[in-house]
Amino acid sequence: MVGVVVNSGIKDLPPPSAGRVGWPWTEESLPLPETMADGSPWPRVSIVTPSYNQGQFIEETIRSVLLQGYPNLEYIIIDGGSTDESVDIIRKYEPWLTYWVSEPDRGQSHGINKGWQRATGDIWAWLNSDDFYYPEAIRRAVEALQQNLRYDMVYSDGMWIDETSLRQKPLPSAPRDARSLLTEGNGIPQPTAFIRGFAVKKAGGLDESLHMAMDFDLWVKLAFHGRLSYVKSQTWAMLRAHPLKKTSTRVLEDLECNVKVIDRACNALNCPHSIARRGNSLYSWLYLEIATFNILNHINYYHALYYFYLALTSYPKKTLQRLFYKLNIGFYHIMIPNYVQKLIRQLRGTDKEEWLK
Repeated sequence: MVGVVVNSGIKDLPPPSAGRVGWPWTEESLPLPETMADGSPWPRVSIVTPSYNQGQFIEETIRSVLLQGYPNLEYIIIDGGSTDESVDIIRKYEPWLTYWVSEPDRGQSHGINKGWQRATGDIWAWLNSDDFYYPEAIRRAVEALQQNLRYDMVYSDGMWIDETSLRQKPLPSAPRDARSLLTEGNGIPQPTAFIRGFAVKKAGGLDESLHMAMDFDLWVKLAFHGRLSYVKSQTWAMLRAHPLKKTSTRVLEDLECNVKVIDRACNALNCPHSIARRGNSLYSWLYLEIATFNILNHINYYHALYYFYLALTSYPKKTLQRLFYKLNIGFYHIMIPNYVQKLIRQLRGTDKEEWLK
């Protein structure tokens, strides 16, 4: 293992797997000079990758970090005791890693915090083992932070990809502050976020009691104490959608964790008084989604009624509008033949859930 990752090129790393071409297999970012234009050293960037049984994807993640051409990089991998090929792949790249370990942990948040405890960089980030960076993402993020020292975190747009790394659709973001986070929702593609290390420490790192929405919770804490900056018209990371992704397999837990984050934030002493449960569109949406999920999956009808009541009392008009929309969606999918639905989507150029928008 190394202290700081040197500029790694294609020729330095293990050869790509058979049939793998393009970024980050046969393409790389151009190496940056050792110093910035003003002669000062590049700030150290510490990247942590939490990993657990993502052997199918992790090599792409690792190479996308190592081939950034960034001259002052720490790369730390915290594996939770994978039983697939993950450890073999990590070991293959060991000479270029600052630190790695494979041992049971208490979940993703704990793993990321373990990595950050070893970080010595000025700027911190985490990249999950099924996502990967665009070329020159680190340089662009660092330049954005260096250009405005008032900001504690920068982020950009993302791009959804599938299991084979084919691009599916853009994941646009928007400017966010404490108020918009707590009334409009997260909206920040997590792997595009780069944060000043002191700001993460001040916020207390990730909440290890949260196994979902831990990024949302951190953004809110950072927004309470500092500023977040959206770098528009840039894409820094690919986010992979696949059947085993946590947000796909643990939908209800994700929704409930989001509610927990907002509840805690709204009860904080430094929360703006204008942010409350009543009249909050995000609260009503989350409550209605929890109610709907309980009903459609036959989980708990009493919980469904309770959360529907909460949705109505938090924002009656918006809740009824959303309920009407859901009923129309259901009627559409039941009554309209699939081939007609497909034709409509082709004519409109939309995803199947967007036909009413």
